[in-house]
Amino acid sequence: MINTAKWLPSIFTFINLSLGFIALTLLYTDNTRLALSIIILALFFDGIDGRIARKLNVTSVVGKELDSLSDYFSFGIVPTYFYLVSPGELSIPYYIPSIIFLLFGTYHIAKYNAMFLYGSAKEEFPGLPINVAGIIVALISYLGVFPFFLEFIVIIVLGYLTITDIPYPSLKNYRPGKVYHLLIPIVAMIIFIAFPYLTLAVLSLYVIYGLVNMFIDFDNLKELKKYNI
Repeated sequence: MINTAKWLPSIFTFINLSLGFIALTLLYTDNTRLALSIIILALFFDGIDGRIARKLNVTSVVGKELDSLSDYFSFGIVPTYFYLVSPGELSIPYYIPSIIFLLFGTYHIAKYNAMFLYGSAKEEFPGLPINVAGIIVALISYLGVFPFFLEFIVIIVLGYLTITDIPYPSLKNYRPGKVYHLLIPIVAMIIFIAFPYLTLAVLSLYVIYGLVNMFIDFDNLKELKKYNI
């Protein structure tokens, strides 16, 4: 008899991967707005699989590997392709930051898998998560608000941050205590899809938070406030 609980997290992982593939085909047909929405939707499903696996106590090495491969495709390969086709035609200079980002992303996935055999339930990630970096790349590609040289720098910096040990906060431990708290991720996803400029701003603040956290220990500040110090 098939253990449904064992496979449930992987179903959401496969949805993430499938959405990434759909987004890739939409980019091929120049449906960039819909492709961006699909990539953001993939982020929503990416946040579900690991949480369900821990909730049902069915974490496994295979499940973690599937999740990593899906993340690399949906938030590594697809956003990079998004950036490559954003000028309207393939341009050699755009290949340089794209390949560098993919190389960083590959190392990031390998490093994470080596560090966490069954995945991580910690409150912090070592390095910028590739899903955040990838969506920022997709947003930059779609919005086209930066000149090429600035895009070049930002994409390489994002890629580099994924392989660092800079601690970035994780939402993996977010466990809704009430029924209406389940609506928070759904509402956030809808807002992110509807307002790409706002999404870019929020994710950029997330990136900056990790950089600032290297110099200011926010956790210690919270502890000091408890004792009015």
